[in-house]
Amino acid sequence: MSLEREAVISGPFAREETSAAFKRRFMIRMIAVLTGGMLLDGYILGVIGPVTAVMKAEMGMSTIDMGLIASAALFGILIGSPLGGWAGDKFGRKPLFMIDMGLFVLASAMQFFIDSVEMLFAVRLLMGIAIGAEYSVGWPLMSEFAPARLRGRLMGVTILAWYGGFMIGYTVGYLLNLPEPMPWRIIIGTSTFISIILFFARIGLPESPRWLWSKGRKNEARTIARKYLESAEEMADMENAEVRQGRFADLFSVKYWRMTAFVSWFWFCNVLPYFAIATFADSVLEQYGLNGGLAGGVGLSMVAVAGVAVTVALIDKAGRRLFTVPPQWITTVVFLVIGLWSGRRRRSCWVSSWCSHS
Repeated sequence: MSLEREAVISGPFAREETSAAFKRRFMIRMIAVLTGGMLLDGYILGVIGPVTAVMKAEMGMSTIDMGLIASAALFGILIGSPLGGWAGDKFGRKPLFMIDMGLFVLASAMQFFIDSVEMLFAVRLLMGIAIGAEYSVGWPLMSEFAPARLRGRLMGVTILAWYGGFMIGYTVGYLLNLPEPMPWRIIIGTSTFISIILFFARIGLPESPRWLWSKGRKNEARTIARKYLESAEEMADMENAEVRQGRFADLFSVKYWRMTAFVSWFWFCNVLPYFAIATFADSVLEQYGLNGGLAGGVGLSMVAVAGVAVTVALIDKAGRRLFTVPPQWITTVVFLVIGLWSGRRRRSCWVSSWCSHS
């Protein structure tokens, strides 16, 4: 054992090696709060779908207003993700972890008191910023604490939780908006209760040892690693990691610009059409002559859940590339079919209308 390691173990940050059972309980808790955050993200974006018509009628919103409200959370994500990534790298995962959930609690509670279209837009924008920040801190924490043998599957589980949250939110919104509906402010404000539970569940969780190591705080990093990481191999992996302070501009350097472009475009192509369809599931499905309602709205997410479940089961065996590139081409073909189908239906409706007036 090196003199440095002996000094660490006997120094002010010394901790006894914890048991495997303790580390397993911690990992279960970490997975629960991180997947809970993703579930909350999906819930917030799903619960508003079934009440959009009621909101529009009560507040006299135009089509443009509805588009802005639906996209407010996406604009927020666009702001919150890079801001959260910067803050997480500069100040640590733990502060952002708590501040982000506090922002969820605040924004969710504000939904009970919305009295104008402008306030609704502002609140949904704020929630989008919180969602974006959650993406920036949740996935890094999961990857930095999770054992390498489970990392791919656990990252997939967080996506599964997102779609599950969307389904739960859509279902809650639909059921509470039945013939004698609950006020829509209360329906979308139900996310407050999930936010409060997760806020208290996160209290006391440690800072990421890998982040501490990257900042040169090696004594603290080793202490937390000894207490929480699964094995000595995980700790060795942390200690052998190459540490280099990067800049935001590095993402667009010759070395990384292709990767940055691919990942950014990949998420853009996944997120934009999904939200556009799922948020207005009822009206979209009706345009294609399909039933909307609960079955339609939840059905869309169930298909996504099935796809994620297959990916989680096979990703560590088949690799990442197989589940990244081919699905993009499949999605392209599907959207071409949808677009042509929609155009054909519109032409058919126009011809029928013209014939009936002739």
